[in-house]
Amino acid sequence: MSNLVFEQRRSQVPRSTTAALARLGSEDVALCLFISAFAFSPFGWSLALNPGGNFVPEPVFLVMFCATFTRTRSGQIFRRAFRSTAFRSWAILSFILALIGVSVHQDVIAAYSDFRCLVLLGFSYAIATDTDPSTKQISQTWLILMCAAVILLNAIGYFLVPVETTSVKFQYPLGALIYLFVYCVLLRPSYMYAGLVIGCAVFIALTGFYRTNFAVLFAFCLIFVIAFVLRKINSPFKLLLISVIGVPIFILALLNYEFVSQEMYNFLSATPSRYAQTIYKWNQMVQYFDTGHLSEGDEVRSLYFPYIADHTLDFFLPGGLGQKVLIDNWGSLWSPEQERMGVGSSKDGGHLFLAAHFGLVLGAAIIANFSQKLWSSYRMLASMADKAVFGILSGALALYFLTMGMMFNQTAAAFGFGACLGLMTRVGHALRRSQVNS
Repeated sequence: MSNLVFEQRRSQVPRSTTAALARLGSEDVALCLFISAFAFSPFGWSLALNPGGNFVPEPVFLVMFCATFTRTRSGQIFRRAFRSTAFRSWAILSFILALIGVSVHQDVIAAYSDFRCLVLLGFSYAIATDTDPSTKQISQTWLILMCAAVILLNAIGYFLVPVETTSVKFQYPLGALIYLFVYCVLLRPSYMYAGLVIGCAVFIALTGFYRTNFAVLFAFCLIFVIAFVLRKINSPFKLLLISVIGVPIFILALLNYEFVSQEMYNFLSATPSRYAQTIYKWNQMVQYFDTGHLSEGDEVRSLYFPYIADHTLDFFLPGGLGQKVLIDNWGSLWSPEQERMGVGSSKDGGHLFLAAHFGLVLGAAIIANFSQKLWSSYRMLASMADKAVFGILSGALALYFLTMGMMFNQTAAAFGFGACLGLMTRVGHALRRSQVNS
């Protein structure tokens, strides 16, 4: 058991989280909270920066741009990101796609909305992949603070934002959550911080009501049990102690099964939308295995690939940005409106966004490129336990990408996904380098 996952890795991280945060100045912390609150949480997109029902985060971006020219840690991080080849290439590609989108559907606002999210994705990715010895540790600390603040402010916003501006399917930036978990289980193993992240995942699953949230929570719990619980049970005494504590709790839960299940049912069925996203969809999944019949929402998802197969030439070249044009009428922007699906949206999956807006050729090249980077990071991991953890986390990230396309058209999701993808592509190299240096 001692070789499962978490050998001590003190050489490549600060001695404590407090020491890591101390590397940032008070102005950097204030900037992180400002950006998180007004650009990546409901306090910004539903309240403060929502004139006329349109989210306008440009004042925040202006502050970030001005911070680039300061001598703060944040300014140093931003300058490194803006100068990186990866960011510049991605920004240029996004700008070209925005121009194509405007020329195709003449909706500047729709194209710009996607463009700013793609730039944010590339920006956080560039920070996460910073390899400069003078800034990479600060960049990592800054992202940790940003991701933690984004998750916390979204959770607070769930309760404080007026009901009419939210729904039961609250959109949390899962990429930011996965970033924090990768850090807690691979870069700086800590069962306490990993447990806190799992607690956040439980809250997100119970309040967001996306099925992907439950799948990510399951992946986190599986890794936690393998990496922490089983590793701690390395003696008969500890096993006996856990049994003495755990067995009575388990028996008590069984004896009160009807009460617990009824309370859970009452909570999940409290509103029609909550019921539809949990109990109804669970029953639909059971019905699918019994009868093979899909529910309405999943039936729409099953139509995407046959539609692409029948209209391959329309998806061959980039269609340009502007996912709002395709809401409930998904297809290639090159196709006449009457020839599109009539249902669906680019938000149903990152691969669908790439197909509709980047085109099949460019989209496949992007997926292949990042798949190769993830594979390279995986191969750099030394122990089989680390590889198993990385594989499970990669699966969770892939599921998020395939079932929710909001990382391309929602600011918080874009930032979190870019940071998580960047960390995942570099974590294997970072651990291998630390082992060589030690």
